[in-house]
Amino acid sequence: MRDRVGLDFGKTGNFSLFYWIFHKENALVNVIRHILLASAVYLASFISAHAQDLGLQFKSMPKGTTAHYVDSDGHRFKYTYQGRFNDRYLIQVSGSRNFQRFYNKDGHLVMNRFNDYAISFRPFFCERKLGKCKFNFDAQFSKFEGNWNANLFKTKKGYTFQLIPVNKNSDRGGDSFLKFGKYNFISEYVAGSSWFRLEKITVGQQ
Repeated sequence: MRDRVGLDFGKTGNFSLFYWIFHKENALVNVIRHILLASAVYLASFISAHAQDLGLQFKSMPKGTTAHYVDSDGHRFKYTYQGRFNDRYLIQVSGSRNFQRFYNKDGHLVMNRFNDYAISFRPFFCERKLGKCKFNFDAQFSKFEGNWNANLFKTKKGYTFQLIPVNKNSDRGGDSFLKFGKYNFISEYVAGSSWFRLEKITVGQQ
């Protein structure tokens, strides 16, 4: 029989921690070693799991932070963090593009809202979720509406994001290349001949 840190209780299962500590050589040291080892394994797995999260880092991002972008057509646009509203974080997109993006508590996109309509992603858009992921694209006006499979994996130079439509009526999918920068803003995006890249990040009226 073994306890939760892997210590052998013996065949009878009878165990006196007080007796064991004071009458077995180096017993206390062994207990501490087992506890520290178990804690280290848990901490390493915890850090690893959170290091994998590529959601926008709103908790450390000052309100008013702006990411400045340029795309393959020479157009410029900005993503400006407006703050938290209820359970959503808001990014205002301005410049050559003009709409709002809403993110969940983990920094994953859940909705784009335009002047007269919105599109939703359930449970969220998978471009920041490492590994295989599924989501639903809710936009009745679009042929891209429906369920999608996605896969984001690390490469030597960045990340590859794959989209595969579950709905065979959709003809859009394929791979894109991504890099992530400060606060996990996308610093580079390439899909075929189209691309955009991050020029700078500012805070306040700049």
